[in-house]
Amino acid sequence: MINHGWRHLKLTFSSDVINLATRSTAWPLTYLCAITAFVVFRTETLVGASNLYSAMFGLDGLSLPSELKPLLVFLGLDSFFYFFAENQRYDFYLGIFSIILATAIALMGPNVLELLKRYKPTQDFETVEATFDKDSNIVGKIKLSKRYAILMGFLFYLSVKSINSASETEFLYFQF
Repeated sequence: MINHGWRHLKLTFSSDVINLATRSTAWPLTYLCAITAFVVFRTETLVGASNLYSAMFGLDGLSLPSELKPLLVFLGLDSFFYFFAENQRYDFYLGIFSIILATAIALMGPNVLELLKRYKPTQDFETVEATFDKDSNIVGKIKLSKRYAILMGFLFYLSVKSINSASETEFLYFQF
């Protein structure tokens, strides 16, 4: 529904500002819809889903490392935040780094059609291929090369290493 509404908005207002706004916010909006929909699959009850939504959107306050407390006290925003001990700060910054790293890999790497373009993977490949060189991505694409492959391999290794360093959880679909 959001997709169709978004397309209708884009077609109704054909100005460059609206087109830029819809192109810039389409990916984050899709991501937000997906992660909020995943909550229903992760929780066992509606109360659990409500609690998780509350935590996701910061309705119970947000947690930040204690070294940010002086800044937030100065800004008068400290009552909305919880501050955690210094021994947990490593996990916080590792999590932020992992999120930024995974986002960079997802946005800057080539998509599946670009990787498989020599096989012409779609019926209308010539039409799709014409969009590869356009500025359709906010970040832009990196050209494939050995350096790029080594960099992405290293970044993938760091992402997997940081994910594996987290506490062990049961696979979601074993719960069904």
